[in-house]
Amino acid sequence: MDAANQFGRGTPAGNAIYRLYNKKSMDSTLDPELLARLQKMRKEREAAEAEVTQVKATPKSQTHVNVPKFGRRGQAVTDEQRATARLNAMGHRKREGDIKEEVKNSEPVSIPAPSKPAITDKDKDKLAQIFQFGEVLPPVTQYTGANAARLRRPTEEERLEGRFEELSELLAEKKAYLAEIRQGVAGGKNAADRRQAEMICTNDIAQMIQEMKSIDASLRTIGNGGGSGAVSAR
Repeated sequence: MDAANQFGRGTPAGNAIYRLYNKKSMDSTLDPELLARLQKMRKEREAAEAEVTQVKATPKSQTHVNVPKFGRRGQAVTDEQRATARLNAMGHRKREGDIKEEVKNSEPVSIPAPSKPAITDKDKDKLAQIFQFGEVLPPVTQYTGANAARLRRPTEEERLEGRFEELSELLAEKKAYLAEIRQGVAGGKNAADRRQAEMICTNDIAQMIQEMKSIDASLRTIGNGGGSGAVSAR
């Protein structure tokens, strides 16, 4: 009974073990012909169940796959044949010959003329001004005379002369400040602060003088050694 319960009464093995250890002690009261038919049907059902349980799934590695074969057996497949087979397997692709035939038979597409003229560079500049400033800027006025000289880009000589004059004014201010430091008027309350301020001011004066000498040399080069560009730094 325990073995039958382990296999289960619904399985062929469990039913066979159950009948082996549980034989009927008395004869069946059924008709002999009916009893034979029932026994035959039971054996057929058990055989069918046993056959179903013995069927196993085929592993994926052993599954049969239909592979196209080219030519005779043993003949090597060329790259052209393999490429043709791949293209034929793609139903959504068209062959090169079909595409060329369609292009040949198709009518040329006529491109309609634009309804508006093409945008010019002037229109592009206007749109750029609108995006940047919110409106189109007025045209630039042509200046003449003194205004034109004021608005034109200064030359290298003029730029150097302007820088030289600026340094001259700064140098005069630095020298006046240095004199106040030495007199004890500026630079701090104690002597240590005044010495530090004097050292910084002296370094600034030395750098300005060095830059003015460099500008003077450049102006002499531009003016070929003379003219208004020759300025001496002291």
